[in-house]
Amino acid sequence: MTLTSRMKLREEHARHFLMLQKVLAQRFRDSLPENIRHEMGEVTVHQMEAMGVIARGPVTMGELAAALGSTSMSAMTQLADRLVKCGLVERQSDPHDRRVVRLALVTGAKTPVSRYIDSHQRAIVDAFEVLNDDELETLMRLVEKLANATERGPDRNTQAG
Repeated sequence: MTLTSRMKLREEHARHFLMLQKVLAQRFRDSLPENIRHEMGEVTVHQMEAMGVIARGPVTMGELAAALGSTSMSAMTQLADRLVKCGLVERQSDPHDRRVVRLALVTGAKTPVSRYIDSHQRAIVDAFEVLNDDELETLMRLVEKLANATERGPDRNTQAG
């Protein structure tokens, strides 16, 4: 296989991979029970991911950005502003450093966020049922390999192992 045809094949796989990601995300969203979707209203998946991070305990904007893999503090501020406006998150002063602002879930959002996270995880576990144990182990190993490769950046001189 020539380098050009190999690159074209990888580009085709990348497009297919992105399409499958969208399909899976939509299927997981669709699998959420109606009462949870209604409870969470028009909250986006990205906002839910942020609230999942915030649900573990109050976080700074930098901590939230790191957890979501974002380098844009501006984007994090906009995300936080939307969550505050929706009444799901509040800004809190850090008791040890007044310059630091932390984001925390409002009391009324903790239960719906927890239900959303639990339901989403159950949907993923249910989806895994189509895989046998060896396939699931292979999937997880390959996804981790991709995640690690994108974290480090591609090393084109290293053979896949």
